[in-house]
Amino acid sequence: MPYTIRIRFSGLCAFVPSTLTTTGEAAAMDVLLVNSANPNAAKLSKNLPAHTPFLKFDLANLSGSTANGGVASGLWKLQDDQVNPPRYEDLALRAVPKDGSPERPFDTPFQAFLPAKVATLEKPIEDLTIVDVSARRADLADQNAAFSWVPSIQDGLPSAALVDRDWRAKKLAGARIHLDRGLLQTEQLGKYAKQEVIAQLLPTSAASPRRSAIANWVVLRIDNVPDNVDLKIEGTDLSTGNPTRELTLVSRNSLDLVVDITNLCCGYAVSGAGYTVTVPSADDDFELFYTLVQDFDQLKANAVRFPIPTPVVFPIASQAEVQAGQSGGADPIHCTLCRFSGYSQ
Repeated sequence: MPYTIRIRFSGLCAFVPSTLTTTGEAAAMDVLLVNSANPNAAKLSKNLPAHTPFLKFDLANLSGSTANGGVASGLWKLQDDQVNPPRYEDLALRAVPKDGSPERPFDTPFQAFLPAKVATLEKPIEDLTIVDVSARRADLADQNAAFSWVPSIQDGLPSAALVDRDWRAKKLAGARIHLDRGLLQTEQLGKYAKQEVIAQLLPTSAASPRRSAIANWVVLRIDNVPDNVDLKIEGTDLSTGNPTRELTLVSRNSLDLVVDITNLCCGYAVSGAGYTVTVPSADDDFELFYTLVQDFDQLKANAVRFPIPTPVVFPIASQAEVQAGQSGGADPIHCTLCRFSGYSQ
């Protein structure tokens, strides 16, 4: 039976369109995992914690494995500064037929899921300034999956729209994964006490600042993969383009094949240890996204403070009511994701 591949992203992952259609939509997407020790990071006004890019998979999905599902995980460290020279990984997804036929791209064209405006709402759902959550759930069956829940860096600072085209040479990202197949959508919104946290990029000079729920898990779905096709993840060195390693994963009993790609502070996702907070707090680590921007020094000189996601609407709950297991621990908007418009020319 066909199965589904789900590549899930969380933490400091920047989504950058690498190819556009004639109508301006993304035909392919790069996901850059921010290098929290890049040269621009040292110029920020505060010392932010180290982030660790990892790929995580169930050992039961490893080709040739006899492990039981859910028992043990395999880890692929995507940024390794402990080797000489340091290794930063560049990943690509390939379909590998079991019969030995040549590997190829998957069949599903790339699309970022952006549902059309619903007539019953005055604003597109991603604006969510006043939209009642219960009404949204009743009227919009699939709107929670919109990729546009990932905040755009332009919402806080319009001049920060483009990633520096020399990001490789400057080692601004610790890893990249190129997406040219599948459906990219939100899998989970940041919640606190079982309700979405509404955040705003602050400080801002915008007359009508955008408020929104924020995605803290995004997933690339490749549906209807034939059961005679496996997933190969190929790694090359970001600097040299030389092959580094590869990983072949198989679906067991037509179940979803799930891979997590994370860039969380101090490896929270790897250790499984979160931290708890009394109420949601501002995401200071978001400042690291600005280090990817072209003309960073000028950007920093012009900005008194970089806007960061700050919770503005959320329920007040007791510590016992905090829902654990969110990205970055119990704080639902910590180490969030970000969208850019493209690369500088």
